[in-house]
Amino acid sequence: MNLRQTYDKIAKEYGGYNRKWPILEAFLKNKKSVLDIGCGNASYLKDFKGKIIGIDFSIEHLKLAKKVTNKLICGDAVSTPIKPHSSQTIIAMAVIHHLKTSHMRLKMLKSVKEMLKNKGSVALISAWKYDSLKYKRSDNLIKFGKYKRFYHLFKQGELEALAKQAGFKHIESIEDKKNWYVVLRK
Repeated sequence: MNLRQTYDKIAKEYGGYNRKWPILEAFLKNKKSVLDIGCGNASYLKDFKGKIIGIDFSIEHLKLAKKVTNKLICGDAVSTPIKPHSSQTIIAMAVIHHLKTSHMRLKMLKSVKEMLKNKGSVALISAWKYDSLKYKRSDNLIKFGKYKRFYHLFKQGELEALAKQAGFKHIESIEDKKNWYVVLRK
């Protein structure tokens, strides 16, 4: 079973999660629109009043995201089908850590940089922290129900270094108990 099929299989169960991301809520305050890469069911955006464009490669997740937004695109995080310099605000919550190689993670961040409009545009990327779980390796297959998904757990400074490598000049780091976040500007 490939990764897309796995996410399609877990969508309904996974879709039952109604996450709250205080850092995301603060980030989106006063924003008029957002491009959400790897939107899943997009439940964390249900209170956002602006325009939402959701991208996910799971058809079943996109069906669930229709409750939050009707502007949905089937695509993946590494090669999103969005025009360059077209997005003012981009988020990718808990997405980058599912990409199996450093090359794919770098390619995703380069894609985000390319999609951002030049001046005043901003992105928020989150990833699981290495020391937030019981796992002793950076790369793990972690069960969700009966299916396993890949996780790359980020060490301190790793996400920032990857963002610099992708060409971002302005990087702000934030952390909470389980996640690293970077706010990225061109």
